[in-house]
Amino acid sequence: MADPQIYRQAFSDNVAELIGLPTAPVLMKMFAQETKQGDSVRIDGLKANDATVTDTQSLPARRDVVTPDFAEWHSIQTPYTGSTKQGSYVSSKTIEAADNIPKKDNVLRAIDIKSPTMTSLASAIYKKEDLLAINAALAPSVLRELNEVGDKALVTMPASQEFTTANVGYISPDDLANIDATFRDEYVNDEKYLCVNPLTAAAMKNNNRDYFQNSDFIGRMGALTDGVIEKAESFTILVVPQVPVGQFFAFCQRAITCNTWTARTSELDVLPTQRFATQLYTCQDVNAVRNDDFGVVHGTIKV
Repeated sequence: MADPQIYRQAFSDNVAELIGLPTAPVLMKMFAQETKQGDSVRIDGLKANDATVTDTQSLPARRDVVTPDFAEWHSIQTPYTGSTKQGSYVSSKTIEAADNIPKKDNVLRAIDIKSPTMTSLASAIYKKEDLLAINAALAPSVLRELNEVGDKALVTMPASQEFTTANVGYISPDDLANIDATFRDEYVNDEKYLCVNPLTAAAMKNNNRDYFQNSDFIGRMGALTDGVIEKAESFTILVVPQVPVGQFFAFCQRAITCNTWTARTSELDVLPTQRFATQLYTCQDVNAVRNDDFGVVHGTIKV
């Protein structure tokens, strides 16, 4: 075997290229991104406070003060119309994939980006990443900080964010319009995504062919760079096989956050305990959490 360092670098480069290929999964990349460190990290979710009209409707000038009392002084102070912070907690998960190349096999051929070995490793990474993203979006509850003291509790997904389709077996354009209406006011102008599995995507097309024939159903990163995305009722439709049958979800980007503890690393070494086989190993520490329930909708297809 040649200098192992040459193989290590080639393997690392090829893994990085696979993860960045147009065929890579799209879901986790659609979330907000953070790189906080710690065993369990706090992801801020911001709720905009409703500013009362009187706060900005009429701004009194100092010369308007008639009686120099506290009320007059208070009337010329800048009103507070900031945001309420809620912390959602998430812990690291490791996405890893490995394979052993027997001593008699050609290592360079095995780590070629088009080899079955590398394709299999990439597939394992893609599926695990998608599952983490789906679990975060569909979680029935999230551990949150409740107040300034730091008290924590599991907060259940609000009933207002649960949606069932009007028709048996499929999502209709009317359903999408109604889902869009459930997002809170501050999400009206956000990019919105609908995540479905391939069976649900097929049912949408089969039952509303005229409407959805011009909509894009995206299952890979490359589709986002192919041109203008044709949306359906303001939703970009993502197709992810790991979404449970009979379920779907819609979300706005800043309502779910992906936190990366360590970027993907790749290792290659000869193992004497495995009959001197060459082990390929790659891992990444990452997870996601729903940081604002009102920017996500859980969907159920009527049966």
